[in-house]
Amino acid sequence: MKNEKKQSHVRAFLDTVLTFVIVCAVFVGFRYIIRFPVVSGNSMEPTYHDGDVLAVLYTHDVDRNDVVVSWSSTLDEYIVKRVIGVPGDVIDISDGALYRNDVRVYEAYINDMKWDSSVSVHIELDNDQYFLLGDNRNHSTDSRFFGALPESDIFGKVLFCIKHKEI
Repeated sequence: MKNEKKQSHVRAFLDTVLTFVIVCAVFVGFRYIIRFPVVSGNSMEPTYHDGDVLAVLYTHDVDRNDVVVSWSSTLDEYIVKRVIGVPGDVIDISDGALYRNDVRVYEAYINDMKWDSSVSVHIELDNDQYFLLGDNRNHSTDSRFFGALPESDIFGKVLFCIKHKEI
């Protein structure tokens, strides 16, 4: 009987410790692995709108077409943009058309197929550079204006979005 009581106390203690570890892991996960920034502005319309809440996974492992949150030292703020070019890519923009590695890129997600044709870009991305554009090209300050960003400036990629009208 005494042995069973001791085992019961040990089990209760282990359950408490396990619960504490799980709560800490969830807290750390939400604090350091997943963040929930709010979209500010219209540079990513129609994909994301002002006030939308994004679930962002902290990672530097991003690829073309991922939407990321990145630090822009030029703007002195975090920005939400789409990855258009990854290390080693050659990006050309002329007459409102986007070319990646000499292949025209057609983007069904952009807001206006006729975007500002006065901006021309030719850039060869170094081994740690990313070229980012907003989906609403006529209303986005992005790599066309401040250049490619280093991998270290990328905070993470968007996993999903809670539309501001659903909140």
